[in-house]
Amino acid sequence: LFAPPETLHNYEFGSKTIFWDGKANLNAAIFFQDVEDQQLRQTVIIDQDFNGDGVPDALNQIFTAGDSEVFGFEVEGNFLFNDNWSMRFGLGYADHEFVDDIRPSADFDLFQFTGDAPGEESLKGKTSLNSDSNDH
Repeated sequence: LFAPPETLHNYEFGSKTIFWDGKANLNAAIFFQDVEDQQLRQTVIIDQDFNGDGVPDALNQIFTAGDSEVFGFEVEGNFLFNDNWSMRFGLGYADHEFVDDIRPSADFDLFQFTGDAPGEESLKGKTSLNSDSNDH
């Protein structure tokens, strides 16, 4: 199956600082990612056992979920108390949202498989394929 290429435009602004005579550093960044033609993988368990191991097989399908956006930040730091003791920390956050009203394909008849395929559902405003609402 063919999926058009995915394009990512990434914008990031950050700072790296060292202070207290090199005993501490603090790095911070904010970022925005604009993804065009984002590709996702959809896995469906099918009721056929092609390899004879007694376990139903799975079908993986790549589909284009349209455009999405990610906004986030990262902060990390280190502090050296003495030659034997130091402390590190890190924190990151990313908010991902689909911005197009694209629906993943649930049509597996081309392969003549039987099994449970996910229903067609709009991804607009969702943060994942499993979101029941547009709330974050």
